[in-house]
Order: sequence, then C-alpha cells, then structure tokens
Amino acid sequence: MGKRGPKPTPTPVLKLRNAFRQDRHGSRAGCDIFDHKRPRCPQRFIKRLQNADAEYSRNAAKSAWDRLSGQLFEAGLLVDAFAMSFEMLCDSWGRYRLACRKCDEAGMVTTGAKDNEVKSPWTRLRSDFLDEVTRLAGAFGLTPSDIARVRPLAKPTIDDAKKRFFGNDPA
Repeated sequence: MGKRGPKPTPTPVLKLRNAFRQDRHGSRAGCDIFDHKRPRCPQRFIKRLQNADAEYSRNAAKSAWDRLSGQLFEAGLLVDAFAMSFEMLCDSWGRYRLACRKCDEAGMVTTGAKDNEVKSPWTRLRSDFLDEVTRLAGAFGLTPSDIARVRPLAKPTIDDAKKRFFGNDPA
C-alpha cells in the first residue's frame, strides 16, 4: 500500500498562517503556545573572523539580525523557537551581500581557460543565495506577497492561564 500523502502541517505554522481550524485539525500534540522570549544573537555573529570575506559576511548577517530581530519580536513573529530559521535567514543574507560585493569587484563576466568570456561563478552563488533569502524571508512575512499569510503568535495573558487552570466556567 502506498504512503498516505504529505505530512500534516505543524499547528504553530497553521496558526501563523491563520489557517488553523479546530473542527478540521483537532487537538494536536505540541500545540502549546511558545515561550515568548526574544532570541539572543548567535555567538558566531559576534565573534570576529580572520578572513576578510568571512568578516564582511558576518558583519552583514549581524546587522540584519540587529535590524530585524527587535521588530519581528515586537510584532509577535519571532520567538526563541524560531531562532534557528531566523539565523539561517541572516546568514544567507550575509552571504548574498558578499556575493554581490564580489560581482561588483570582479565583474559579471570573467575570462575562461581558452580566453573566452564566461559568466562569473559569483553570479550563480548570488542567485542561489537570493533564492534562499527570499524563501526564508517569506516564512517571517518579510516579502510583500507573504505578509498577508503570516499572523503574530498570540501572547498568553493572565486570564488565559486562569481559564486553563480553572476551566471555562466564569463562576
């Protein structure tokens, strides 16, 4: 017998997309509200590197982290559980900026083995990193087309905690 199809979309992703329906999806394991802590900047974005290219990429990644993490956290789109994917986004951004700089310095076309003009390898890398950045940015609603399907996480309130403990009966 064949496989039953794609795996179910995780509940937090459905809630971010505002597509979670209790009647359709029911109660799933692991659908607790995330711990609302702001993620810390990764150590590898802080520690200085010896190579000039790696240092340029690290600086671009760190500036992207510093610029976006506060705004996304305040908007309810970034919590500690999403730090890894946000780190990948910032890292890809840093590498994209490095590839752009290399294309500007070396040019888009180089000379091949037989003195023929070929496309610079940095143009291919730049294109790959741009695809990565665009895909990861969509997960956080950072592109114009994806902002409509991303919803902030609901922050727990004291009343919600009391309702869970005491039940839904207001009396």
